[in-house]
Amino acid sequence: MNLSALALLMLIMFSSLSFSVNAAEGDRIFGVYANVFGASGQPSGDVLGIGFMTQYQLKNLWFLDIELIQTEADFDNPLKVLELAQDESITSTVNAVYNSTIVMLRLGKIIKTSNPVFDAYWSAGLGINTIDVDTITGPLLEGESFKVATDAQTETLIGLSGGIRQHLNDNWDINYALRINYHVADWTVKDIISSTSKKIDNYVLYGVMIGVERRF
Repeated sequence: MNLSALALLMLIMFSSLSFSVNAAEGDRIFGVYANVFGASGQPSGDVLGIGFMTQYQLKNLWFLDIELIQTEADFDNPLKVLELAQDESITSTVNAVYNSTIVMLRLGKIIKTSNPVFDAYWSAGLGINTIDVDTITGPLLEGESFKVATDAQTETLIGLSGGIRQHLNDNWDINYALRINYHVADWTVKDIISSTSKKIDNYVLYGVMIGVERRF
């Protein structure tokens, strides 16, 4: 079973659980959201994604959620990482597209405000991230060719988030958040033709999220 199927199964299983709390504390929330992450450019500058979240309200305004996040991004200029010179007749930078699947468990707390329409919150979590990077090929400056493959091992994520929920009515919310994820990573970038290789290790992504949530 691949990670995406496992995550969806976990979401279904969590949704079927019953909690020994009263109705207010036992609320369940399902959300769909978009996020945009930025970084310094190694391995990526911008990461776009869509996420699915199931959340459970616990006692004393604490909550627990599990998230499945699918992202797509460009691995910016792998040739620069390997210190290889691209053929000057190719005017555009050759990037490698990669896709990732994140499963993350978060614990957080709601902060009530004086305005009944808005609640603030914070959360912290741990997750895993599996990554698939496309292989790229093309000509080098001195007439040689390159074939760059990237082996990105499964990453461990440490995430922090802070945001605001806007209550539209008893059942629907809009969620706005700032997020930062620390990726414990081990990428190996290798030109198969020349056997040149480099490592990319831990990196940080920071960004914004906006989503729509339904309370049950």
